[in-house]
This record gives sequence, C-alpha cells and structure tokens, in this order.
Amino acid sequence: MNSMESTRHPMACVATSTGCSNTATAPLQPERRRALLEPVDRSTAASAPCASTPHWSTQQLVALARTFLDQCKQLEQAVSRVDQIAVIKRVMRFHFDADWSEQEILALQGLMLYYRRQLLDARLSVGDRVEILKRIYTDQPPEWMEAEIVQLHFLLLDECRGLANPKYSLADKLDILRWMLSEPAQSNAAFSFHRCARMAWGFCEVASVRQDLMELARGWLAESIRGYPPHVRVWVRQCLAQDPSRLAERLDKNPQLINELVQNLQRQPDLFAA
Repeated sequence: MNSMESTRHPMACVATSTGCSNTATAPLQPERRRALLEPVDRSTAASAPCASTPHWSTQQLVALARTFLDQCKQLEQAVSRVDQIAVIKRVMRFHFDADWSEQEILALQGLMLYYRRQLLDARLSVGDRVEILKRIYTDQPPEWMEAEIVQLHFLLLDECRGLANPKYSLADKLDILRWMLSEPAQSNAAFSFHRCARMAWGFCEVASVRQDLMELARGWLAESIRGYPPHVRVWVRQCLAQDPSRLAERLDKNPQLINELVQNLQRQPDLFAA
C-alpha cells in the first residue's frame, strides 16, 4: 500500500472510519486506505506558526488534563446545539473553522470525546498524554501516538472483512488481497499484513491465516463477478488465477477497466473470441 494523503489529526481518519461499531459497513476506498498509512504532513498541519515544543511540568499536565475533562463535562451538560458548538469552538479553537458543516463539527466533537476516553485510561503513556494535550491547546503539528499506531494495525486488518462484503467492489477486494499477498521480504515492514496479524493474534501462524482467508476469498470474488457477461467472467477468472496483483494494478490505473470491457463486448461480440 502506497501513501497518498495526509491528515490534520493522525487519529481523525481512524476515528471516523471505526465509529462506535466494530463491524465494517462500507468500504474504505484505496486512496483512503493508503491515507491511513501516510505520515503527518508538517507543512500543512497547522495554519499558524508553531510555538516551541511545550515543556510542561507534571503539575501543569495534571491541571491541563483536568481542565479538558471539565470542558468535556460542559459539552455533555450543554442544553442546546448552539451551546455545544460554543464549547467545541472554545476548546478546539486551533482546529475549528467557522465554515465547517454540521458533519465536520460532529467529527470534531467525536475527537474531543476520543481524547477524553484516552486521558481517562490509566494505561496511557505520559508521552501520549502530552501529545493529546498538545493537540488541544497548541497549534503544533501532531505526532502519531502509540495507541493510534496499535489501533491502525487493527483497522487495517479489519479491512479483510471487506472481502466478504458485497458493498466492496472487485477493485477494493483486489487491493486488500494485494496487501495480504505482499512479498515475504516485506513481512516485517510497517503495517504489513504479517505485522497486523501478529499484533492482533500474537505468535500465530500467519501463513496459515493467509491461506485460510485466500480459500474463502475465492468464493467471495466469484460473487463479485457473477453479474459480468460470461466472456468477461472467464477473463477475470484467468487474471485472478495467473496474477491477481497485476489485475489490481490495472484497476488502480483504470477503475473503469471492466466496465469498458463489457461495453466493448456489447459493441464487438467476438472481442474475446481469440
């Protein structure tokens, strides 16, 4: 998976993708999936010049954390949406945009509640606590937190469920398979399928897990191409049998490849005759 985009908050895309449910309901587009792996772009992470890195004492950290938790309580106690937005704007002033839509404001509200949950977790490291408070009370570029890196491994692994999801296109499923079937030399690369599986299941036999998923994937892929004309179905099956990664690359370059083949077949019935 290649990097393509950056995000203001490392956790923003993870939080909005997972929501409150552990069930995948809609596919992550390949660009979105790759964006999850993109390092933060420091040149655009803050709209104003950044102050020096905060050197807060333990007492200051405790005070800031208490202040933020009190502000979250104010958010919960607000009686109207106008009052809630006022609290969000006051707390997340470095990130709030007056032109934001209600959906974007809700995402920022969710980010506040995510930060509260993290700060209340006794297992959270001091470094991650500092990072959360830095994001809230300064305009400095964010850094990845340990907890976010762990969650990102699980989010990527959860994408494997998309293989059985009829909402995922053939291109989406092939993108997942390409990640699963990465070269053995890349097994120890950051966020590889191997690393994600080990993060989730400990010292499991990753090759066996991959083989089991591939056996199931054959049936799921067959469902994805069932509606294609017979000749196109045969062509796709041959591509999948010979080199699924190559087909994934072609669909990456031209997402309309199969639709174009279907249209060409309608105009030239003997297109696949050879």
